Amino acid sequence: MRWLRFVGLVITLAAGYFAQSIFDHNLSQLFPTWLLDAYPPLYQFTRWLPADLFELALWIVTLAAIVFGLLIPPWRTPVYPRANFPLLTTGLTRSIKEQVGFLCILLALASAFVNLAYLWRTGSDSRQVQLAWAGALLIYLVSNLPAKINIALQAPWLRSEPYLADNPNRPIRRWLTLGLICGITVVLWAWPVRGMAVAVDEPLAQIGLRAAKIAQGLETRLFEGEQNGVPPLALVPAAIAMRLSGDPLLGMRVTGLFNSLILICATWLLGRELFRRPLLLGDYGEIIEDDGQWLALMAAALVAANMAVLTFSRLPIYVEPLGWGVLSGWALLRGQRTGDRLAYALSGVLSGLVLLLYPSGLVFPLTILLWWMGTWLLQRTQPQTRHPEPAPSRAGWLDFFVWLGGIFVVIAPLIGLWLRMPALFWGRFQSLQLHQLGTILGWLPPNSTLSYPEQWLGSVLAPLFLLAIGALLFNADQLPGLLLLLWLGIGGLVGSSMVNPPHNMASLLPIIPAVALALAFTLDRIRITLLATVGTWLVQATTYVAVGIVLWAGFTSWVATYQNLQMNNTAPNTTGYAVRTLGVGESAVLWLGQQSAEVNWDTPVLKFLTLNLPSTRDHLTLTPEQWLPQLPPRSQVLIQPEDYAASIGEIMAHYPGGRLTTQRDLRGNPLIYHYALP
Repeated sequence: MRWLRFVGLVITLAAGYFAQSIFDHNLSQLFPTWLLDAYPPLYQFTRWLPADLFELALWIVTLAAIVFGLLIPPWRTPVYPRANFPLLTTGLTRSIKEQVGFLCILLALASAFVNLAYLWRTGSDSRQVQLAWAGALLIYLVSNLPAKINIALQAPWLRSEPYLADNPNRPIRRWLTLGLICGITVVLWAWPVRGMAVAVDEPLAQIGLRAAKIAQGLETRLFEGEQNGVPPLALVPAAIAMRLSGDPLLGMRVTGLFNSLILICATWLLGRELFRRPLLLGDYGEIIEDDGQWLALMAAALVAANMAVLTFSRLPIYVEPLGWGVLSGWALLRGQRTGDRLAYALSGVLSGLVLLLYPSGLVFPLTILLWWMGTWLLQRTQPQTRHPEPAPSRAGWLDFFVWLGGIFVVIAPLIGLWLRMPALFWGRFQSLQLHQLGTILGWLPPNSTLSYPEQWLGSVLAPLFLLAIGALLFNADQLPGLLLLLWLGIGGLVGSSMVNPPHNMASLLPIIPAVALALAFTLDRIRITLLATVGTWLVQATTYVAVGIVLWAGFTSWVATYQNLQMNNTAPNTTGYAVRTLGVGESAVLWLGQQSAEVNWDTPVLKFLTLNLPSTRDHLTLTPEQWLPQLPPRSQVLIQPEDYAASIGEIMAHYPGGRLTTQRDLRGNPLIYHYALP
């Protein structure tokens, strides 16, 4: 029976990757020529229509996911219950402190109502509103602190779990592994840190210019009605980085790197809570299933290796809500495990904060709202524990309202703007477009209306994610299966119905951490199935194979992202990069020809990329009708490929003695021409 299970697992994995090969290619490219010549009947499969091929692949992967869910061992429920976390002491002291905390909460809520009314009436904030908002936020968190520090130190979440006492993997090794993942991420994502953030489109350039105004002190408002859904508050981190670096583009890159590192660490923290399980040892003391730390580290590595995160980490506005949204889910699960009311308040505050950062942040409050209902259902069906400690505490209505109050305190100004201008909220939605979700995950053929990256998972991880759906469905009665299914469902529906910038699918980014956690869950289930069928002698081999899959996926994602960034260049981006490479004392001169509407000093993209550069101080331009009598020494005339043939002769005639160089892409196509004067 064990070998039948092993054979079924192998067939299921092979079917998943076979279906993915159909998604990536058609059958005419799948079979080599020598095989077709050896077996002529195979030629009939090469004549299938693309629609029939994709339908066949969907049927194959659906059956494979169902069989995979039936083959893998079910998730083991943790033995140790959620402990009761005492917030306040007993007696008269408890009554006084409860009253003080309750009054502080009322004060924070009253301040939030005042902010809501002020923004509803005026449509803009002031320094007093900002201070009131920050004060209400601080008061609300402080009012949910534990009453006594000595009681807090006895909280179960500050103690090591009993079943981890004999775990040979020390916590320091886990932190070192997480640090290694973050270190590799910094090296890959930050290189070259001063290079061009390719695919800076006009909406992102406008956002960067707004952040630059905040850095220069020209903009002081934090809450303002913007049609692009990005309040000034979301631009404050980028503005701070711009102010410290003096370079807007570098500030945006550093901010994106910081947000991406937060996302990796937040995914690891959430994985620790989501995959918490008792330790399972083999007959000789080998670890069959750890306490869930391995899955958390794998999920963090998968996030770092994801092609979408690699790409959008250079564009921080889109990634900014992800890390804080994942942390809100971690705080909720920690609060439900420990009874810590501060964790509930922190979860609510972070759930509200993501709404202020980017429209895609709406996915996280809706997801966590479903998590409340999901965990409530699971706790009601949880069997009685045999552990001698008290029965687990269940999250009640008070805890739910603490979470809800945290959201309201944070987004009260935004609610005021929505009430004043409802289009700010409803304008971010469009008709549901689920084909976009299938395209970026590699299920459907690429759509010409979509830009990079066409597939976020690649051919290595996409089949495993398709199998993960089946694994989660057959573990929907357990915490990881139910919560990840809810996250993927609400993230896909809401993200597919949001209006996106023309060059990306940023609204679907919130499902990336859920995809990484689901992939880690799948790799763990495959590993446990192999150990149960083949033998525990594969403990280390299966771990190395899983790590190798993640490393290979990260390598292919990085190469594909690098090539994509180098190939998908627009004229404003290429010109901006060329200006940024000029040395000290050199001046940039734009030749305004056929693309003068896209490439000029007033274009938002070029203006953002060249902001604060000394070489663009004079904004020199040349046109076929207007020539400058003399150019400054060491000037470089930048010519677009479309204008090269018609203009280079005249430019050399007017300004002789220069040197012509060509900048090309990876395929040798010219990107821009430099005519450098001595």
